[in-house]
Amino acid sequence: MTSNEYEEVTGQIARSIFEQVEGVKSESVAYGKKNRWRGASGYNHQIDVSVRGVQDIWLIECKCWKSKVRPESVLTFAARIWDIRDGQARDVKLHPSLITTRGFQPGAEILARFFGIRLDYVNSLNEFLIRFKQAILAGVTDSFVYSDEATVAVRSANGNPGAPKT
Repeated sequence: MTSNEYEEVTGQIARSIFEQVEGVKSESVAYGKKNRWRGASGYNHQIDVSVRGVQDIWLIECKCWKSKVRPESVLTFAARIWDIRDGQARDVKLHPSLITTRGFQPGAEILARFFGIRLDYVNSLNEFLIRFKQAILAGVTDSFVYSDEATVAVRSANGNPGAPKT
């Protein structure tokens, strides 16, 4: 898979998940070379995949490389995130994520933790879908109705029903 294909697949998965889970419009998901975000510096940063929700923005850097991601790549992404956060993303929660097919060098993991960048090492598209969906659904609360009352029918050993108990 090429880097461009990796970005496209990531963008399509993001679009599908966010439309279904968050109700985000498909035009709120962007990816590829034309996906630009203006930073406070005035520079237009190219972001591989982005999703703009009502209160959240996900910015995803895709690394489909033959080697592990180096610490310098994390620093570059962290600088982009810092500039964008001070530019277009002041009033929303920003979720930076860096994904790769090969893994990360130890220094990259230390820096990502410091800068609050989520790292995902993904070997297959299925694994990527599972990890990406988990990251997105982490803030989604399931709700259900609970009742502490129940009706139980008690049967005797010979199968004859007894009176219902509440």
